[in-house]
Amino acid sequence: MTATAEPPRTAVEAAEQTQQTRPPLDRAEGVELLGGVHGSGYKEGAALVRRGDGQMVHLGPLMYGLLEAVDGERDRSEVASAMSERLGRGIGEEHVDRIAEKLAAQGLLAGFEHKAPPKRNPLLALRWKVLVTNPTLTRRLTAPFTVLFRPWVMWPVLACFIGVFWFVLFDKGVASATAEAFHDPGLLLLVFALAVASAGFHELGHAAACRYGGATPGGMGMGLYLVWPA
Repeated sequence: MTATAEPPRTAVEAAEQTQQTRPPLDRAEGVELLGGVHGSGYKEGAALVRRGDGQMVHLGPLMYGLLEAVDGERDRSEVASAMSERLGRGIGEEHVDRIAEKLAAQGLLAGFEHKAPPKRNPLLALRWKVLVTNPTLTRRLTAPFTVLFRPWVMWPVLACFIGVFWFVLFDKGVASATAEAFHDPGLLLLVFALAVASAGFHELGHAAACRYGGATPGGMGMGLYLVWPA
């Protein structure tokens, strides 16, 4: 019984076998691509990603482009081609591997979630956050207000706002109204309720502006900023 040695493989064959044994790249579970940050002042652009735990991550165009291209099915060469087409620059498989290593260190690729840095907990962050409306309800609530951003509506409304602002601050004044509110606790509760309601209406304005500009707003919520609802 004789043993036969396998013929030596070429570098191309070895690379192809390695490519076949490596699983396709995919985003970690819960990772949400939020898009580019326009007008940020960064030289090469910037983009935001939300991890599954809610942590926001700031990425450059190459790392964000890789997250856009991976889907759990494409191999390295297909990912490189998709990135090259989208970014307008030559991207090779070796570049994909290096960028993937950086994303894996951030816990943004499937199978590397355990490497994600701990979620930050800044002192001035919102506390006790709760979701009030889901994306579907947000779109329904904001649909009637998108018309307010049309120029023929916006300019008259802005003129009325300036007129009311001038009357309250420079003609009527706020000293007497403030003193009356402090003398009547019931009025203070009313002022507090109106402040919270106006904050909610203010957030509807943000979401309506997103829709008018072509973006898709998500859910809206509220929380506690230091000691004040936000």
